[in-house]
Amino acid sequence: MPSAPARALAAAFAVAIAGCTGTSQPDPVSYTLRFQPESLSLPVGARTTLSMFASRTIGGDVDIRLVEWSLDDQTVATLDNSQLSIGSPIYATIGVTCVKAGQTSVGGSVTLNLDNRVSGKTSVTCTASP
Repeated sequence: MPSAPARALAAAFAVAIAGCTGTSQPDPVSYTLRFQPESLSLPVGARTTLSMFASRTIGGDVDIRLVEWSLDDQTVATLDNSQLSIGSPIYATIGVTCVKAGQTSVGGSVTLNLDNRVSGKTSVTCTASP
């Protein structure tokens, strides 16, 4: 049977290891998504790039780690060429092309770290070609 000092040392080591591998607490700061431009209005056949930034509600932009894009009505517009910037802060971009007149929304969902995921939407209006 190990001596009392050896048992105390083993217990202290176990506590130290548990502190290093335990789950992290969620970040108490709130985050939002910001789209640039804030909304889109394009003629049918036109294509533009939409950017999405994650921001602290109090503070500046933060790096995006993982991004997912969605489109409410894929018959009105299409999405392509999703990318993350290489600068800081890291932000996401995607190409939007209008295919027929109508209204839809582009949604974005980003992961900032292990505990924070943020979602948002922006509107897209596709107008008839002149």
